This record gives sequence, structure tokens and C-alpha cells, in this order.
Amino acid sequence: MKILGQLIYIEPNKQEGFNFGYFIKILNKGNKNKIQLIGECNNCGIVNSKSKAYEETLKYIGYNAYVCEKLQSKLQCSAIIIPCFTRPMSKDGKNNIYTHMLTSQALKTDIQSIKRIDKQYSNMIKDAKKVLSNLGYDVSDKIIMTGFSASSKFAIRFAILYPELVSSVIAGGMSAMLCLPVKELNGEILNYPIGVNDYQELIGKPFNDKAYKKIKQYLFMGDLDENDPVKYEDCVTEEERQIIYKIYGENMQDRWKKMVEIKNKLGLTNIHTYLIKGVAHSSKGMDAIINEHLSEITNTKKVLHSDNTNNKSI
Repeated sequence: MKILGQLIYIEPNKQEGFNFGYFIKILNKGNKNKIQLIGECNNCGIVNSKSKAYEETLKYIGYNAYVCEKLQSKLQCSAIIIPCFTRPMSKDGKNNIYTHMLTSQALKTDIQSIKRIDKQYSNMIKDAKKVLSNLGYDVSDKIIMTGFSASSKFAIRFAILYPELVSSVIAGGMSAMLCLPVKELNGEILNYPIGVNDYQELIGKPFNDKAYKKIKQYLFMGDLDENDPVKYEDCVTEEERQIIYKIYGENMQDRWKKMVEIKNKLGLTNIHTYLIKGVAHSSKGMDAIINEHLSEITNTKKVLHSDNTNNKSI
């Protein structure tokens, strides 16, 4: 363990189940004891070496970890957990494996260092709880997952893979790429990351629909956003692309509208969606969302009723 000012760096620990190091950033205003965990993946470009991932993640924490930094600034006592995952090339050398987006390729790869990257992150959370407890903190049972752009997909997908570990999600620039908690829709079989048909095969246990529907999610995207990951081979497979087009359509803004329609029909009232007017691929509008829902995101007061079943515009 290295102390770097406000940051703690935890070295890779294969015995504890993670092949990469990770950072903990603690913010304690007023010496509070109860600490809220906040998670975000390091979306720091294509990095093949662990040393490069360390360097880029350190930069990422300071400049690009939009959502977790904004949320942390609102809290009295919290700890951000950001991994130093690499984003290596596939064995055939054709595409990088987009670990930062937690793609199906990333989840299924047999490359040993990044194998079961999802499980590695869950083990980091477990380890971070031990570290923080040893520092005298009363650590939250569950983590708030956050992210913007690629890391927004990581947050959304980690929540559906490990719903028992996650209390809330706030994610922006998420490109209308919601992972639906259903096995099929309109006759289409939905495997991960579109749905949960192959969840048991991937994770080794049944999908916990009840736990997932307790996760409060706040998802946003700009109405001028054209950053469409579905076009790229490292983001989706060709089979996934065709299913996404069948269900949602080819245009990303149209997919957003269809995504909201589908999540409403499925009764997913735990998921709030916001289309930000006049904004491209940007985190603008996030402050308003966090301010509106801070007590719900952090579970600091009981929510008696929510009527947000439709898409909102800001």
C-alpha cells in the first residue's frame, strides 16, 4: 500500500483475486466515520502495460473521472475506488479488448491477466472495505457506481452483474446502451451486454432480479451526442450490433427514445433517464441530476414515491 497524499494505491494481489492495482481516494470533511464507497472504471484509452495503466489512471483521477469526483464533492465522507485496468489487444491482434467498457469480449476472454475482469473489480471492492475498516472507517455495505462515456457502460453493466453489491448508479454519455434485466424481447434472445439470457453461464448463479430492481439509476445523454460505440468492433460484436439495431434502431438518438420506451414497458421505475438539451458528448447537466437526487443516490432518506417513469429533458 502506497500513500500518495489524498490517494492510496493498492498493489496487485492475486491471492485476493485482482491482477491489477487500484486507487482509493478518500475525502473526509469533518472527520466523519461512516464512509460511502463510490466506484468508477479507468477510462484512459488503450494501455497495454500495467505501468502505463498506473500512470494514465493517476491522470484520469485528476482530470477525467467526471462523475465520481462531482458526487464525492457533495458528500461528507466518501472513498472512490478506481482500478488500473489495461486495455490490451485480443490474441488475434484485430481489436483491443475494451475492459473499461466491460464488453462481452472483456468478460469472456481467456487472457489470464484480464480474465474475469468483472470479478477482479468485485474483489477490489471487498479488499478496499478491509483497507478502509483498518483505517477506522465504518464502510458502506454497497457501492455507488458512476461513470461517463465508456466507464458509464462499465457502471451500468457491473450493476447488472453484481446487483447485490450496488446501491445506485449515476452514468452519463451512456449511448442508449442499457443492459436489460430480461432474457428475450420481441422474440430476440438477449445475451450480455444487451440482456441477461447467458447470465448464469457467465457469473455462475441465477440473475437476482429483485436486487437489481432496488438499484436506483440516473442515466443521462446529450441530445446532440453522436459518440456511438455500436459502430465499433471493440465495443460490440457483429451479432450484438444486429440485435441492437433490431430492437432499438440504427440511429443513437432514436435508440435512446426506444430504450426509454422499453424500460418503461418493463416497469423499471428504478431507472431515471435524462436527455440533456443542446449538449453533445459531455457531462453537462450532471450537477443538476446529482443535486435533485443526492439523498436518493446516497440513500440518506427514505424515498416514499417516485413517478419518474418517463424520459426527462433538462
